[in-house]
Amino acid sequence: MAQLREPYSIKKLEMQKDLESIICAEKLSRMLSQNTRSVLISAVLCILLLYIQSKHQVSSLHIHICAFALVLISLARVIVAKHFKKHPANNAKQLNKRLNVLRISIITSATFWGACVYLAGKQQSLELLFFGSFIISGITAGASVAYAIDRISSLAYVYFAIIPLSVYLLSLNTEITLAMSITAILYVIFMYFSIHAVNKHLLDNITLRVEAELHDEKIKQLAFHDVLTGLPNRRLLQDRLTHALNLSARNNSSCAVIFMDLNQFKQLNDTQGHDVGDLLLQQVAQRLKTVVRESDTVARLGGDEFVILLENLKGNHKFIDQELNRVAEDIITTFNQPIILKETPYMARLSMGASIYGIHGNSPNELLKSADSAMYQAKRSGEKHMRIFNTAYS
Repeated sequence: MAQLREPYSIKKLEMQKDLESIICAEKLSRMLSQNTRSVLISAVLCILLLYIQSKHQVSSLHIHICAFALVLISLARVIVAKHFKKHPANNAKQLNKRLNVLRISIITSATFWGACVYLAGKQQSLELLFFGSFIISGITAGASVAYAIDRISSLAYVYFAIIPLSVYLLSLNTEITLAMSITAILYVIFMYFSIHAVNKHLLDNITLRVEAELHDEKIKQLAFHDVLTGLPNRRLLQDRLTHALNLSARNNSSCAVIFMDLNQFKQLNDTQGHDVGDLLLQQVAQRLKTVVRESDTVARLGGDEFVILLENLKGNHKFIDQELNRVAEDIITTFNQPIILKETPYMARLSMGASIYGIHGNSPNELLKSADSAMYQAKRSGEKHMRIFNTAYS
């Protein structure tokens, strides 16, 4: 899975949906990372604008309304951001919903700036109007860059902040305000194309990175997992078994392996076809995963051979034997229920052999060889239970 910025991460979907969700998560993450800075800058600029307006005899009602609106908007944006960071989204639907909420908060902030000039009234001086336009244009340019990852948010900020300013300037009906209005419209047009270009560049970079990471993940999956069942393959089992042996040596614990294969699997393949055989292997893999702990490993070595690695077993030899027999009984109970193969019930039977680290071997190959020998002894004897390795088998 591609590495996403915390705290947003989602479960793997099929590739196209996964890519769309990752991009959505990336947008949300980057926009939230700008939130605190954006709110702080907006507050500082608003305070500065209100201070200058107060020196130019602008209505105190306007100043109070702007200050109150700023507090509400800033507080809401901070609360929303904290909530999203504290409670991460875990699915595509929730990510989209949160992205829309963030867009609304950004549009609300832009609307606040677009309304500032209206609230100040037409009595404001040209000097003050220039200063207010400068502040609004500056914060809009900054916001368009900060939110460029999401074209909707970036463009919406420009539209809701600058277009009302342009309309207001046009309504004053003077030569200089008409020129300022035309300049504002040209500014919007320029920002429109610039935002599109920057947004496309950012999304292309994210898409290329994500596709590369998904491709690497797919390669790893093929290298370390069985294609048919999705279980760890021999290579990954060897790695995990080596790790388990090292951990057992350090922690004064033990581990064990159960080697098993399907009885009469070749006969099923020959009579029913390989597609039915593949279906059986997939069903067996699913059932085996239900009888082990999350910390244990179910692997497919190839053909009809499976291995279960039981890690971190503590206690004496007798206790470990009991644990192995318990797992074996769970496996037998699970396979006492028929497997449905193309609407036909089939009773799968497994032969099982086990070996214990430190008793039947001290290396991955020794343990697997011992468990394999015990399994073949159980198969030859026709027993339905598991056999634990004995030197008499070798």
